[in-house]
Amino acid sequence: MRTNHASTFTAFLALLTIGMIVSAADAQRQPPGVGTKTKPGAGHAGRNEQTRVVLQIVRGREKWGDIVIELDRQHAPKTVENFLRYVEEGFYDKTIFHRVISDFMIQGGGYLSVTRTKTTGLHEPIKNEANNGLKNDRGTIAMARTLEPNSATSQFFINVVDNHKLDYPSVDGWGYCVFGRVVAGMDVVDRICNMRTRTHPRMRSERSMPILPATIRSARILKPGEEVENEKVDDGKKPPAKPAEKHPPQVKPPVQRPQPEPPVVEPVEEPEDYPEDYPEDEPEDYPEDDPEDLPPDEPVEDSTLTTSASSQSF
Repeated sequence: MRTNHASTFTAFLALLTIGMIVSAADAQRQPPGVGTKTKPGAGHAGRNEQTRVVLQIVRGREKWGDIVIELDRQHAPKTVENFLRYVEEGFYDKTIFHRVISDFMIQGGGYLSVTRTKTTGLHEPIKNEANNGLKNDRGTIAMARTLEPNSATSQFFINVVDNHKLDYPSVDGWGYCVFGRVVAGMDVVDRICNMRTRTHPRMRSERSMPILPATIRSARILKPGEEVENEKVDDGKKPPAKPAEKHPPQVKPPVQRPQPEPPVVEPVEEPEDYPEDYPEDEPEDYPEDDPEDLPPDEPVEDSTLTTSASSQSF
């Protein structure tokens, strides 16, 4: 009888030992981020859950709503990590959408005002991941860059129509990297793209400078399952046609076409006769910028110009 008890106890210990060995082996095989520390921006979403970022948009003192962006880490891992890095560091807070073209795209992420770029906090350019199978469809977000394919840093644009001419390989053999899409707040995007603009002094061929630009008050990463206030899911439909303007904007793609003279890559100083006031034909009752909402007026070196005969990001 004692022998049977001893045999049973011995078998139990053997099973327990085998179970501990198997558990230890499973623990060594667990995926990154489970019970381990990860790099900043690397652990915001699980295998089956996409990382989402919300941009809170204002214009002057008026709240325009939120734009929720779902990032595609699977197809554009380096680009997503780069974007999340800027979000986490607060780089996009109080930057503006400085280039707005109806029926094309809205561009932001690099200017504090229509004349002042943001250079403090910029990181090294990243590799172009445009060859990832993603298309520049309406509502997608992509990286802006210079003529150099691997020059994207912080600036991005949101497509307001299907812009397949920007897809890889595009006209330069590279294209523009899509790394996510707007899943809520396309009504805010459409409102931005329909705002009044004027001709940019450095890009005379297009009417893309906002008279009173929309500002990203804050950009932050949403927690899993978190919803934003008044979230409105995009139905994928295009906005109603915009009434014809007296001087309709001329659409220009975000890749600079070859010019008779090569583009200047060095920073260009502001012209002395740069227009500071609104055009005479604009109403005088535009809301003034709230000093608490906008950055201080100190000069910032202009080294990330938009696409022009001068230099920079689309």
